[in-house]
Amino acid sequence: MKLIEVLSRIASFVYPIRYKTVYSEFSGNLELTWYNGKLLLDTENTNYSYGNLQRVLDKAINKINSEIILNAKNILLLGVAGGSVIESLYTKYQFKNKIDAVDIDPVILKIAEEEYKINRFKNCSFFATDAKLYVEKCTKKYNIIIIDLFIDYQIPDFVFDKCFIDNIKRLLEDKGVILFNTISLEKKQNQNSNLFTEKFNKDYNVKVLKNIEQYNSIYIIQKK
Repeated sequence: MKLIEVLSRIASFVYPIRYKTVYSEFSGNLELTWYNGKLLLDTENTNYSYGNLQRVLDKAINKINSEIILNAKNILLLGVAGGSVIESLYTKYQFKNKIDAVDIDPVILKIAEEEYKINRFKNCSFFATDAKLYVEKCTKKYNIIIIDLFIDYQIPDFVFDKCFIDNIKRLLEDKGVILFNTISLEKKQNQNSNLFTEKFNKDYNVKVLKNIEQYNSIYIIQKK
């Protein structure tokens, strides 16, 4: 770590230190800011990694039986951002096997690699492609699927389409778990999230963790 980064990290315990701004065709201006010793990745309106988002997903992962995580062979992550959930799975939860991480934004993946060194996790593969196309073409089965798809604070419309949800079901192993992260800032967002879970029938158990970090809700969907 360069001296200026070390000094910024120390100073960030007193006040936030803006590190750099990177423009993305998909997400607009991405802000990298040192805060309380951590490098946060934010859009104009929301946190993408290593701040509120990491705490949100961490609370959801804590609700999954630890044996499911430890025994999982494959995890699919749709939406990478800075890769904070990848770091949590490999370090805090001691996951040892394969993660396939998908993000449409090559700028995001570059930030994850260069700023967060996420490629140090050798069992994680990264795919710079549309999540919708990935699940359409994928033939691999996953024990855990994490859906964390946002453009700023908006979830893309295709996430709520029957075709996308059917593909997610097809890729999920028996007894597998889906974590679906949502933001509830508008009435339409609440309605869409409810419609998403309604498409999982009696073959699935559905739980919801509401108002995590104020605005997020996570749906935990397990295949029976």
